[in-house]
Amino acid sequence: MAKSKKALGVLVCIGFLIGMDLPLFGLGRKSPDYRMGKFVHRLTAYDLKTKKEISLAEPQHQRTSYCRLSPDGKWIIYVENEEFLKPKEGFLFLVPVGGTEEKRIFGGLGYEIGNLSWLPDSSGFSFVARFYHPNETRDFFFFRVDVNNPDKVIEQMGVKEKGLRGVGDTCWLKDKSGYVFIGGTGGGSTLFRSNMEGTEIHQVGDFPNVRMIDLSPDDKRIVMAWKDDLYVVDVNGENPTQVKNLTRAREYSPVWSPDGEWILYEAFGPFMKDLGFYVVHVATGKRRYVFDHANQPQWWDQAK
Repeated sequence: MAKSKKALGVLVCIGFLIGMDLPLFGLGRKSPDYRMGKFVHRLTAYDLKTKKEISLAEPQHQRTSYCRLSPDGKWIIYVENEEFLKPKEGFLFLVPVGGTEEKRIFGGLGYEIGNLSWLPDSSGFSFVARFYHPNETRDFFFFRVDVNNPDKVIEQMGVKEKGLRGVGDTCWLKDKSGYVFIGGTGGGSTLFRSNMEGTEIHQVGDFPNVRMIDLSPDDKRIVMAWKDDLYVVDVNGENPTQVKNLTRAREYSPVWSPDGEWILYEAFGPFMKDLGFYVVHVATGKRRYVFDHANQPQWWDQAK
């Protein structure tokens, strides 16, 4: 893939490590900065060559616990969760790249928000909200938002009507036929697929207690964190294959590269062994250590 001069802020290009012209976008690194007496957490990109951080947005809220950049590079959605409060409190915000004025989309006392996912065309996003009642019981809600009409938050009711007890990672298909997601069942969690409206939901394969997923750029394969390793499976649930040459630690947060050949993932082992982020070539198993820490790093195709 040819390099492009069109870029957002600074991109983490790891071509010098693995011989590719693919950028890695380290979104969500948090740096303290004292400005006008206010402690600000910045959403930044991190350049591995220069070791510098470039601020992409500076929202007013201090606890940025989860964030996602839109595929077109224009928006960031992020969550501020006060997990240690009783009751819990969580809010979801939308902020333009380069901006400071965020828009509150959803949240309040009792809520914990996560599992943010953009639609491939950046027209909207989905998220999961869990509401904790005073008696310690909880409900979950799966919402979808149109970025051009963010005041209208629509609940996807199909997952509840299916009898699922929760929703985890969600990946929307580029052909707009629906999405694949992790659904909570009475026996744990597994993969499901749904149409866009959430009215037709069926299980995909048999992968009990799958933890995290990502959909390949061509919508044909899913990488999933399962059985303490990473597996690639066809989008219909067939042909599960373990990714070669992983670390000896437990793998989390797999993300496909824009060309569908590499996977970025986080490793976490006992006594901090093998801790860090790695990229692995799916076909050959060639693996490279990338960096030690970040929050929800993302690949980003700077040619877009």
